[in-house]
Amino acid sequence: MIWDVRVKEHFWLSSDADVTIDTFYERLHPDDRERIRAAISGSIVNKTRYDVEYRTVAADGQEKWIRAIGRTFYDAAGEPKRFDGVTWEITGPQAVGGGAAPVERGVGSAG
Repeated sequence: MIWDVRVKEHFWLSSDADVTIDTFYERLHPDDRERIRAAISGSIVNKTRYDVEYRTVAADGQEKWIRAIGRTFYDAAGEPKRFDGVTWEITGPQAVGGGAAPVERGVGSAG
């Protein structure tokens, strides 16, 4: 998985942190995990874009609201190869105008 610094900040990670699909799900609020897992899997299977909102949680319990929009790219055989998108922090007024941060997720382990 390749995340830029801003996406890592959305997930309470340092700029040099290694990111895996497990990192993504571990940092989601427990009440949001299954819904987001289903949304990602559904977008891959149905070959549709996704547009979701979820919370990320820091070790000390702080939360951020994040909006993520993206889609999957497929090879010539129709197999998913790349899962790209953008994320915004939508927690409060400080997020307005903050710009989108690109995120790429490996689809092999997203389901």
